[in-house]
Amino acid sequence: LDAEGAIPLYDGGHSKDGRAPAYKHRGLEKRFDRDRNAAMPKNKVLVVDDEPALRYPLGEALKGWGYAHLEAGTIAKALEFFESEHPLVVLQDIHLPDGSGLDARREYKSRQPQSVIIMMTGNVLVDDTLSALRGGAYDFISKPIHLRELQVTIRNGIEVGTLRREVRTLRSEQARQFGFDQIIGASGAIRA
Repeated sequence: LDAEGAIPLYDGGHSKDGRAPAYKHRGLEKRFDRDRNAAMPKNKVLVVDDEPALRYPLGEALKGWGYAHLEAGTIAKALEFFESEHPLVVLQDIHLPDGSGLDARREYKSRQPQSVIIMMTGNVLVDDTLSALRGGAYDFISKPIHLRELQVTIRNGIEVGTLRREVRTLRSEQARQFGFDQIIGASGAIRA
């Protein structure tokens, strides 16, 4: 994390075992533990980025906030996880080796319209931002990622999705309760 609490792009560091980036060994996990109970543990978040050095600290932050998280480095793997795990939130990088995150966003929305898609990029272009938001993305975050901003964005996105589902449920209940098939009458015109 830099002085502003953002995750920097890859710094090249690794742990002693050679697998995990060095972020874990700088006390980063302690910062994430503060907010462990901030989210429901059943909500899954899929992180899609081709940089393992970004996926790892995001995964640690998500765990600390109480989310189950999945990681994918390609669109193909992300779509596989999306289909099998049904994450509620997707943090999607725009530029990946096997395609555009904007195309993947369309695929997520066609398969699961209520999913919360948050686009990420290190190269913010107005056209990409507008395309993502008009295409159903909940929000657009630029790199370096500020963890507090991300935490609030995820929480708000889940809340908006929950409210939309509740409204749909209430509308369908009202339509069923007050529909024409519920009208009761004795005249011949009503019974016909």
